[in-house]
Amino acid sequence: MNHSWQTRWRRVLLLAGVLWSLPIISEGNEQRRRSAEIQSAFQRYKEVAYGYGHCSATQMDCSCFVQKVLRGKFGLAIPRSTLSQTDWFSQYRVQAIRRSSELNDANLCIGDLIYTYRGSSWEGGSRHVMIYVGSDAIVHSSWPHGVRWEGLDVARRNRLYGVYRPLGCTAPEVSEPVRPRSLPRRSSRVHPSLNGTISVDTAASGVAVRSVIDSLFLAWTDRDLRLYRRMWSPHAVQWVGGERHGFQEIIERRREKFDKLMRVKHRYEITGIRVLGNFAMVDLVYSVHRTYSDHQESGDHVRESYILLKTDGRWLITQNEVDQAG
Repeated sequence: MNHSWQTRWRRVLLLAGVLWSLPIISEGNEQRRRSAEIQSAFQRYKEVAYGYGHCSATQMDCSCFVQKVLRGKFGLAIPRSTLSQTDWFSQYRVQAIRRSSELNDANLCIGDLIYTYRGSSWEGGSRHVMIYVGSDAIVHSSWPHGVRWEGLDVARRNRLYGVYRPLGCTAPEVSEPVRPRSLPRRSSRVHPSLNGTISVDTAASGVAVRSVIDSLFLAWTDRDLRLYRRMWSPHAVQWVGGERHGFQEIIERRREKFDKLMRVKHRYEITGIRVLGNFAMVDLVYSVHRTYSDHQESGDHVRESYILLKTDGRWLITQNEVDQAG
């Protein structure tokens, strides 16, 4: 009898230990997945030469490389230049580190973007960006070598502008991110619940959710069905004028539309983002002008709402409701 109870207690303790470790195992798997994706991108671009202002298959600068990695491997659409990238991230207050002395494995997470000054002044000078890949290493595109895998000392040698965390992390949080005084404070377009002093992970979720929507419109502009498909859950549902469409129908309708289009111009504004754990809601309005291959044109003004769920570290659209406003 005693042996039976001891066996049961051992099983209970073993189960408790397994359940306790699940978040750690999950986070470890996510970090390894990110590392593998970034290494894959490095293998693809390692022969590409550096070219300031260039973003092509033969030449690219640092911000182009980062933009391609985040879009191609993680489905995140970010601005093109380092100046616009840092300004864009600052709107969401996702700055994770503010001192060069904090640049180490204990404070960084795989996928963090490290921005440094090229010039000597805090108030000015161009910026350089690199991606942290773990094990005290970074990957970036730099003069004169092009895309390279190097030690973190490359970042420590320059004046730090800031470290931003678009993919989130469970590393120590910074409660009061700092922005350079030379940048004007802009009103945030995220929901008020994301403003003020908040955790880095919560703010990063707001950025990641916004990036899904940005990628969706980028796919429309580029008529990129592969990127468009990646933003949706395979169980997604779309409601258009009361009609229900499943995932396969959503993609097929978009394929037919992309095949007919020659050019698309959008202007959209996100009116609200609410993030609650692994659940997010987005409201937006947009105007669109379409030019078809037969030179016919059409335009709409639309209101939409999205529901997204975070699955395996990625935010995916699970529901979309379209209200044709005119």
